[in-house]
Parts: sequence; structure tokens; C-alpha cells
Amino acid sequence: MSWQNTVKHYITLFRAASDTLLVFARNLRWLGDEIGITMELLTWGQNLGQHIHVHCVVNGGALSLDRSSWIAAKPGFLFPTRALSKFFRGKYLDSLAQTYQRGELGMVGATASLIDSSAFQLFLAKLKIHDWVVYAKPPFAGAEQVLANLCLECGNCKNEVKNWGIE
Repeated sequence: MSWQNTVKHYITLFRAASDTLLVFARNLRWLGDEIGITMELLTWGQNLGQHIHVHCVVNGGALSLDRSSWIAAKPGFLFPTRALSKFFRGKYLDSLAQTYQRGELGMVGATASLIDSSAFQLFLAKLKIHDWVVYAKPPFAGAEQVLANLCLECGNCKNEVKNWGIE
């Protein structure tokens, strides 16, 4: 389905990921304020098979809502990954269902049967029963290395990375 609806799929993926992170950041239990997010779309896995996902770089704290102070994250992980996984799955599948209800998804070939509403609902139900994985980790070599790797993956700023002295 993602091949037939590439733009819709990518928009849904980016929105679900960013909305999930923003909701968690705004929760007083975690930060209670706004975070910054940089996202990178990847479409292939290490085995060169299709594996559409996003990498998100999130700052380790938040700017207060009145923009007057910085709120540092608690030591350890910024947000609980199991909760992120469940929330993201819900956001993504809800958005996919809404896109389907608006008639914005193309269904041909192997996905033609999903034109039928009950078949699509069964498809969503099968996706809901699986655990989805949000993999989160602190940067191993600091923020500079994360940004350098992001630049190298995107291929847009190799000179800048060299200027930082990072190979």
C-alpha cells in the first residue's frame, strides 16, 4: 500500500511521529513544554529491503511555553519507549483510517481487496495487535556526532562536517 500511496504514507508517518513526541513533551510528567525535533525519512533497511521509517533527533529538554527558560530532561531516557510505541501506533493507524475514509488511498493489485471497508477494518485490526517498536537511545558520542551522521546520511553538508573535525 505504501508504494501506491507514497506521499500520503510519508505524511502520515511524519505527522504521527512528530505528534507523538510533541504530546509526550507537553505532558507535565515528562517535560511540560515544547521540544525541537529533526526528522529524517529512511526507506530501506540494512538488508536493502523496503523498511520505511523515520529517525528523529530530539533535544534533551524543552523551551518553556513562555520562551523564558530551558527545562532540562531528567537523567535517562526522555520518554518511556513502550508508551511511545503504543501512542505512535494509535496515531498512525487513526490517521491511516481517516485518510481511507476520505477516499484518499489508492488500492490496486495486491491491496485491491482493501477497497471494501470491512476488509480495511480487518487490516487495521491486524496491525493493532502487533507490538510496534520505537527505538530510542541517547547519542553515543554526543550531539555533534548525531548531527554529523545526519548530515552524512542526507549528503547535503559533507564540507560542514569536515569543518567540525568529525569524520
